[in-house]
Amino acid sequence: MLNFNQTTNPILDAVEKIYDATKDSAFKQEAIDTCNSSIEIVASFLMCTNEQAVILSIIFQSEIENDIFTIKGLLEHVDLKTSSAININEILIPMVEKEWVTPKKDPKLYPLTEYFVNNKFVHSILTSKLQKIDSEKITTSFQLLSQFQKKLTDRYNRRISYNHLIEWTNELISKNPDIDLADFILKMKMNPLDATHFMYACLQHYNGTENCDYDDIIKNL
Repeated sequence: MLNFNQTTNPILDAVEKIYDATKDSAFKQEAIDTCNSSIEIVASFLMCTNEQAVILSIIFQSEIENDIFTIKGLLEHVDLKTSSAININEILIPMVEKEWVTPKKDPKLYPLTEYFVNNKFVHSILTSKLQKIDSEKITTSFQLLSQFQKKLTDRYNRRISYNHLIEWTNELISKNPDIDLADFILKMKMNPLDATHFMYACLQHYNGTENCDYDDIIKNL
C-alpha cells in the first residue's frame, strides 16, 4: 500500500504546524501553546529564540507557497495591526545579520517591506540540514547589487554611517573591475559619492522601482 503521508522531515512538519497554528491568531498565547513543541524544534534547529522561530516559520512557508515574503503579508496571516511591524522587523535583525533574510527597503521607513529570502535558508528547512551561508563570489552585476543590498541593511539599521557606506561601496567597485556594472562606473570616472548613488538607483531599478530621483536617494541613504 502506498503511503504519501509518511513523515520524513520533522523540521518541515514543525514549521508547517507553526504556520497553521498562527493563522488569524494575533499571536495569542492559547494559539502559541498548541505548537510549543514545534516552536522548540525549530528554535533548536535554527539556533534562534522562540520568537524568531515563529517568524522564520511564517517566512519559510510564505516563501514556498507564494514565492514572496512581506511584513504586510505576515501581519495579514496572523491578523495583527500595522503597528506590530516595527517589533517584528526588530526581531528579524539578527536573522538579517546572518543573511537568512534581507529587507528590500529600509524597515524604519517602510515597515511593511518585502524581504528577500536566502535560498540556502529555504534549502536548510527542506532538507533538515542547516547550511552555512557564506558570502558568494561575485561574478555578475546582479551579484554585485546583491552585495550592495546587504550592506544597505547595515545602513538602514544605523549600524554604519553614510560615509562608511560610501567608502565600502567604492571598495566593492574597485575590487570587482571585471564586473560589467563596476567596469561602467570606473570608466565613467564617478567619484565615490556618485558611484554609491548610482548603485542605489540601479538596485531600485533591479527591484522594480521605476522612478528613483535624487531626493529619494538622499532620504533612504
